[in-house]
Amino acid sequence: MLANAAVGLLANVAWMAVAYRMSKAGENNYLMPVTLILLTDLAFSLEAFDFPPLWDTFDAHSLWHAATIPITFYWYRWLIDVFPAHFSKNNQEFTDGSKFD
Repeated sequence: MLANAAVGLLANVAWMAVAYRMSKAGENNYLMPVTLILLTDLAFSLEAFDFPPLWDTFDAHSLWHAATIPITFYWYRWLIDVFPAHFSKNNQEFTDGSKFD
């Protein structure tokens, strides 16, 4: 689980960098990935801080999966609506002219 948490942390840092870049470019939709990252981290706490099942039914792992359903929906909606607009037609550079490495 430690390896999964480390990879998740690296992904969070990468998406925070994307959000920071968007905010510096003056875009107003940079808060969506920040919000979704924070919600994902909150949902991860269900997995990290395991607890006995509630009412003998809902354990931490099942609640983690339930919490990620709306997060995934909004994350992919944001990716589909916003992220493609940041690439030129050849998908090798951002619209501000910087290279995609």
